[in-house]
Amino acid sequence: MAGVSQRNPLKLLSFSPLYHTKEYLFVSLTNLYLTYMTNGEQRERGIELVALKARYEAAGFAVSDHELPDYLPLMLEWMAYADKEHTIALLADYAGHIREIGDRLAAAGSSYAKLFEALHVTFTQLGVTPLPKGSATAWLANFSG
Repeated sequence: MAGVSQRNPLKLLSFSPLYHTKEYLFVSLTNLYLTYMTNGEQRERGIELVALKARYEAAGFAVSDHELPDYLPLMLEWMAYADKEHTIALLADYAGHIREIGDRLAAAGSSYAKLFEALHVTFTQLGVTPLPKGSATAWLANFSG
């Protein structure tokens, strides 16, 4: 294993916490909190977050209070374990938001845009049809809280 100790795997992946923070921490154009894209800090965002948490629970999953349920990495992790019927419906609601983040990262020249391209291809292969921008989700419209 000569030379392995001289290599830094994080450097090989071009991962830098400062770079990551700069692109995602809470820049309104590229943050990873999907409901922020449409609601910002408005009251409606809180309602959508509660509905999203209820959606996870309806699929049999408990959501920690340590992270908001619209955080993309949490959502993707949930999708890896949830039944396809739940994931496809959720993806239809948020695929447009995810695509928009990827487009903004691509416009900024970010290497992270490639990850979002891969997500878009995966969503397409799953048969996800994103809701038109500005559409209320059927699930949210029927949510009584």
